[in-house]
Amino acid sequence: MREGNSRAIGLIHAHGPRFLSEADFSEFAVAVRAECKETQGGEAMSGRSSILAAWTCALFSAFSAFASTVDFESVAPGSVYGVKRNDSPGQVVLTTPDGIRMSVENFYFNAAPFFVRAEVGGQFAGYFDSTPLELDNISVLFDFTQAGFDVGFVSLQYKEFGGRNNFAVNGQTIHQIQPMTNLPTPVAPGVTAQIDGDEIRLVGPISSFRIGGQELAIDNVSAFVPEPAAILLLGLGSAALIRRRTR
Repeated sequence: MREGNSRAIGLIHAHGPRFLSEADFSEFAVAVRAECKETQGGEAMSGRSSILAAWTCALFSAFSAFASTVDFESVAPGSVYGVKRNDSPGQVVLTTPDGIRMSVENFYFNAAPFFVRAEVGGQFAGYFDSTPLELDNISVLFDFTQAGFDVGFVSLQYKEFGGRNNFAVNGQTIHQIQPMTNLPTPVAPGVTAQIDGDEIRLVGPISSFRIGGQELAIDNVSAFVPEPAAILLLGLGSAALIRRRTR
């Protein structure tokens, strides 16, 4: 059994799908997506399990219309944003098919603004499973207002290698923190932050967030609408997949 699926199954067994928390949803969703790919790949199941699994995958597919991930796999490694490309603070440099926009922004050290370089891949690429974005004395802002749904949960991967970081949500105060684990839990009005290992999770109404650093890299910025009813249905429907994995 894969580790990700074991984690998702453990959540259901421990709490039941009714109590699957928003903070655990992205990890659970990744596990279910992997199961669906496996099922579509032709792994054998009993008739009843096959029907329930197909239902779960169909539900997850519909739910995914209210979820989106920004990664950098479609951008050529070595692509650079910032002063070297003659970009300006506030300039949108990446727009996803779902309408999420990423702009480059000033990085602040105390009151001093810096605007240097963001590079796809970069010197920290070997620390990630996919292609990250390296931030060198620059910030990026992810704007969800054109995503087509109201974002209530965001997760992203990060790794820091020194220096100070910037973080802000919904245009509120820019927190200057070192290390990232000093990010305050009430990160903005109505929005809470949680750091679990190398993942940052935000819960609440989120229209945008901004992150920057001196030696920082980020990847897989995922936005969701974690409606409790939809999560409950997804968890209930995944019972067939769970039974198949635990027999």
